[in-house]
Amino acid sequence: MSLIINTNTIATQTRNYLATNQSNLQRSLGRLASGSRIVKPSDDAGGLAVGNKLTATLNRNTRSQQNVSNSISFLQVQDGALASVGKILDRMSELKTMSLDVTKNALDIANYDAEFTQLQEQLANIREEKFNGINLFTTSHHDLNTYTTEVGDGDVTGATKVAQVDTITIVAGDITAAAGKSYSVALNNETFTVTEGAEINNGDSADGIATALATKINAGGTGVTAAAVGAGGELTLTSDSAGVGFTPTVYTNDTGAAAISSASTTANVDNTVKVSLSREGIFIEGVDGSGLTTTGTATANDGTDLTDSSKVLSDFSVDDFVTFIQNAATGRATNGAEMSRLEQSLALLTTNHANIEGARSRLMDVDIATESTHFAKHNILVQSSAAMLAQANAVPNVALQLLG
Repeated sequence: MSLIINTNTIATQTRNYLATNQSNLQRSLGRLASGSRIVKPSDDAGGLAVGNKLTATLNRNTRSQQNVSNSISFLQVQDGALASVGKILDRMSELKTMSLDVTKNALDIANYDAEFTQLQEQLANIREEKFNGINLFTTSHHDLNTYTTEVGDGDVTGATKVAQVDTITIVAGDITAAAGKSYSVALNNETFTVTEGAEINNGDSADGIATALATKINAGGTGVTAAAVGAGGELTLTSDSAGVGFTPTVYTNDTGAAAISSASTTANVDNTVKVSLSREGIFIEGVDGSGLTTTGTATANDGTDLTDSSKVLSDFSVDDFVTFIQNAATGRATNGAEMSRLEQSLALLTTNHANIEGARSRLMDVDIATESTHFAKHNILVQSSAAMLAQANAVPNVALQLLG
């Protein structure tokens, strides 16, 4: 082995070991100080990416739990209102029965009507009850959707996309050639009409009429996409927004034949990721035998409304109150069913949160026991490397002995 002064290879190698051990010691110090296994992206780039996604999932899960819990609270308040409604209806039915007693005079019945009027007003008040500014009940179909997973309104494996599809069929056999005959579809308070001799040719086939209607509807911006399918004049209408339904009205001005008719309606509303909080309940209007309207026609909406203060006991029959009570019981049962599902959803979200948190922890959190062992090792190696570097730096001093 040659003895040289300008180059100390042993010292250089020892210095490199010292630098490496210092870097490892700093990494251990950073992990122990921060509690994180990944202090900088280069520690585990892939793990950092997965960990960040799991962290976002956990945050969404937490907010989803809050949303579900708030929805349960909404339903609990609604159930309290429905319980009061049930008691009111029960008392009303008693008043009605007592008013049928032949031994009661007109003044007695007037007294019953006085209490009945007060109960009517209380029913009307309950109908206007709100939760954080949102009506507990409504007379129109507008459900509140609560998503039961952190995925929210996104795609779920195996789930059908939320949409409502109505199929309108034009009956080709009933269509006769006649200039000026029109065919119309009403959607979302807007009517779309195509006329023979204008948008379509006289005596055009059923699928030609469907195509013309589809073109006009798609240009109208109603939030519904229309498409003519097949040769039988079928026109499919699909909501552009998930969960937003619609009811089409179809007709023709040809009084001699029903040339256009509504076929079966398929509602592919996906409830796998959401729960619709029903708010129509007993206060629905315009439907025969449902809610507080039991007589008259649904289309005319001229039924007898129990909350109408101009009505008295004699305007209702005992059978009416039986129906009212049944509708209230059904409304409360629906409320309970939705609450039950939300409670199960909350339990699942809670379990998922714990499991996902465990997976994220294995990627992102440092194992203190293991890392403290690494720290002790690197600390000793740094001190050993420093001592050896001192020895390596002293090796060229041997040359001084030869120079005497």
